[in-house]
Amino acid sequence: MPGRNQEIEKLKFEFIFRPYDFEDKVKMRLIKILKEITSRAWADFGETPKVWLENTEYLVLVRKGNDYIAFDAKGVLGNDFIFLSSMVWKEFQNKGIIKKASRISLKKHIVKTFFKNPLKIFKPLYFVFRTPNPILYESVVDFDPFPDILNNRKSEEKERELAIKIIELLSPGAKYDIESFVIEKALKNPDLFYSLETYPRTKNDKINDYFEKKINYSNNEGNLLIVVGKIRLKDII
Repeated sequence: MPGRNQEIEKLKFEFIFRPYDFEDKVKMRLIKILKEITSRAWADFGETPKVWLENTEYLVLVRKGNDYIAFDAKGVLGNDFIFLSSMVWKEFQNKGIIKKASRISLKKHIVKTFFKNPLKIFKPLYFVFRTPNPILYESVVDFDPFPDILNNRKSEEKERELAIKIIELLSPGAKYDIESFVIEKALKNPDLFYSLETYPRTKNDKINDYFEKKINYSNNEGNLLIVVGKIRLKDII
């Protein structure tokens, strides 16, 4: 059986800068690719992939042969990142594909930031995303995330600012709790809801318990948790 690294080496990672600037015909093709990947990875997100593309600064498409099997889409707020969406076909999940795709965008952004202002290379780069998935939260625990489920620290002003910005961009008009970083009823399609039985559990009971309480899987409310973290240069080189 080939190892994880050997499998990834056989994939093609295609980097696209500012796809929102492309002509309509090309954008429609990219949206179609995102929709197809998303449907096979999770569920039909309707027209949401179009919103992602319109706000994507860095897009990485992952191809196996003639099939696009994954993508990573990131937007930019100043020097900070919005993780708009990352999706992988179910049969290719948990293989490190998104981690590699994400590092491609991060390195491109670091280089771009350095050339604009070399001193900024030493400041942390913030990122923000929304999720109902505790495993995704667990994947960023080394980046000092808020909500700080494990250490229970208070949020910073910068973190609250980014939380409000992602709500305005992706969940306009939604009710939210700025203390807990929960967006209420953000998901509209019931096919996207996790139940208490189906949500992806981590090995950390504290994280699982937090998500069970805040996302409220048992009532199928469609809540999302905003997560803000920090990346430093040492984290990606």
